[in-house]
Amino acid sequence: MPINENTNHFIDTNDFFELLNSNSNSILMETEILRGEIFPLLLNYIPKHAHIIYFDFDAWLRTYSTFHKLDQKITLINPNSMDLEQSLLSFLSWTVPSFDFLILDSLTTLYQMLDKSSDYNLANQKFGYYFANIINFANRINAKIFLSSFPTKKNNSPWYKNYLGSKLMKHMTDNIVIMDYKNTVIHCKFIQTIKPISRMDFCLRINSP
Repeated sequence: MPINENTNHFIDTNDFFELLNSNSNSILMETEILRGEIFPLLLNYIPKHAHIIYFDFDAWLRTYSTFHKLDQKITLINPNSMDLEQSLLSFLSWTVPSFDFLILDSLTTLYQMLDKSSDYNLANQKFGYYFANIINFANRINAKIFLSSFPTKKNNSPWYKNYLGSKLMKHMTDNIVIMDYKNTVIHCKFIQTIKPISRMDFCLRINSP
């Protein structure tokens, strides 16, 4: 989805994450390179005492943690396509859950992993089932949720045609923001917010974690 290239309003990363200070947040990134910029800052923003459940469908965090120290208590769930559903069901059957943040990274890969073992319609049903139940599960204990997603196609269509699970995101998450590189600058555009904000599009001033 094209983002207004004339945006010249900059905010700091901490101010950006304050805008995402809601129960559930969808971060849609037009390129996977952005994850390497944004997610280290997100992890640095999360309080050091927090317990994070991180579904690492892309194995990004496993790679990142090889070279970087992580201060929080992170429970890493890194399923493969063979044990994916068992991992998801095991998480949902947790009888006394205790965590502060849930990160699903990424919805795109989750769907692709489900699609490998199912036909198209069944994959859609499973994706919707797990998406909704994981969100509801985290909401029951008031844990904050961050979802990442990447486009399955890149064109001038509306954003919801390029990202998997867009209807579920609009229905089940508080905030939806799309991020893209424009001339080496990270541009952000809020598609949906639960709280009023002064402007819906801006550029991000990156501060190293």
